[in-house]
Amino acid sequence: MMIDDITYEHRQANFMEAKAAGFKLLSLLHGGLKQEGADLSIDIGAMAKNLGSPETQSVENFVMKFCTVVADGKTVFLNNEATINSHFNAYRSHYIKMMIDGLKFHFADFLPAGLASALNTKAA
Repeated sequence: MMIDDITYEHRQANFMEAKAAGFKLLSLLHGGLKQEGADLSIDIGAMAKNLGSPETQSVENFVMKFCTVVADGKTVFLNNEATINSHFNAYRSHYIKMMIDGLKFHFADFLPAGLASALNTKAA
C-alpha cells in the first residue's frame, strides 16, 4: 500500500502467530460486526469500547511487527516503540489506513468467503 510516496509492505506471519492474533481480534469484534446476507454492518460504539484494551494492543503490535516501511529510499521495520514513534510522529495520518490494510492483509483469509469479500470491497 502506498500513501504519500511511502510504501507500507505487510509481510506474511506464521500461521499459529496469525491465528492467535486473529482470535484476539475476534474477541474485540464481538458485538461490533453483523452480517446479513451480503451486507456487513459495523457498530462503531461497540468497537470503540475496546480501544486501549490489552487485546487491541496485542493486535496492533502484531500488525506493526510484520510491516515494513519504505520511505525516501530507506527501509524501516516497525518492530520497536522508538521506530514506530519516529515514523508516525512524522506521518500520523497514515496510521489508521496502514492498520486497516494490515488487518485485512493478515486476517481476511481466515474469514468465510462472503465476509472476507465484503471487507475487501466495502472497507477502505
